[in-house]
Amino acid sequence: MTTTDPVELAPGILARIVPGEPFAARPALRLDSLAVALSAADDDQSYETQLAATRGSAEWLWDAAEYWRFDGASSELVRIVAALPADNAPEPQPESWADAPTITGTIHLATPQDFTRGEGITRWTDPAGTTLILRYEPPPPKPHPPARRRVRLAEGCFLLIEDNRVTGWQLERPARFITGDSGGEPLPGAEAETDLGRLFSTLIALTDDPLLDALDDGDLTAREGLRDLDQRLEPYCARRDSRALEMRRLTRQVLEDFGPQPM
Repeated sequence: MTTTDPVELAPGILARIVPGEPFAARPALRLDSLAVALSAADDDQSYETQLAATRGSAEWLWDAAEYWRFDGASSELVRIVAALPADNAPEPQPESWADAPTITGTIHLATPQDFTRGEGITRWTDPAGTTLILRYEPPPPKPHPPARRRVRLAEGCFLLIEDNRVTGWQLERPARFITGDSGGEPLPGAEAETDLGRLFSTLIALTDDPLLDALDDGDLTAREGLRDLDQRLEPYCARRDSRALEMRRLTRQVLEDFGPQPM
């Protein structure tokens, strides 16, 4: 088994990148739980069964930890559920990630153990919705630019590494991974995916914490932005596009939950 130098997955926790085949299963972007889920394979193993057979990070009581589970025997990555942060933030030089060296494969826990991987703190997407970046606590500043690289874990899904420290995630063309329980099927074609990517970017921009606070205070501009998004989603919802249905459900849930209708 060929591995690379270890990377820091969480404070004091090391993992090794193992080049090879990516996960066969696609990532799932859940807007109902605001999380990205990635599994080594499609299976129906229960949470309790998987937890017992694996080591790693999991939420416990009031501890807001992400779900990173590694096989108890091989230490190979089995499943990740990463929370979508509530705050939008500018991503400095996001284009540089596209040029970062990329390894396709998986990661193995260097030492089998349980640990806590804290949740991400910011998210960023470009106006066209071609990439979504989730960021953890940034590394301490250094006098030189960080050495960046990516690990392609699955189709369109990358771990972001700076100076041998995992600092975030990246989803390329994230709207294609939106899934949920609203029914429908993704409409075929690049035009629909491109348009839904822009609508997803708008949804992300309109649902960060400061704008939700503004909605709660009765801000009409924020409310009108969400209503406009709802109308722009309607043609796709009428055709039962599953991604549009999930985005509309979140849009309407936010409108219902934050702020009364103006009199």
